[in-house]
Amino acid sequence: MSTDRSAEWDVRFHLRHPGHTIGRDPSGRRRCLTCTRNWRTDPAAVQRAIDGNPPADLTPAERAAAVTRLRARGMTGTAIAARIHATDRTVWRILARARQNQETAA
Repeated sequence: MSTDRSAEWDVRFHLRHPGHTIGRDPSGRRRCLTCTRNWRTDPAAVQRAIDGNPPADLTPAERAAAVTRLRARGMTGTAIAARIHATDRTVWRILARARQNQETAA
């Protein structure tokens, strides 16, 4: 990506997150560190989601952790979605990404 293009994306990102701390994740993508906690998961929040009482501010990483743990227990995607209060599509997307990561790692 050219420097001009990268600078343009930086400006766009800062316009969507004014005054926030912007960082990059390990893959190089821009992340708003003020809005999200994507790099950390709260084990208590994951456990609450697994127990069927997910917190309202469950992060995407915490949701993914809960989905993969429930799937390992043998639950169906629909049952997982009902347990963590998400849509079926969200659960299937998380599971597809997990499968893709396993295939890439192998």
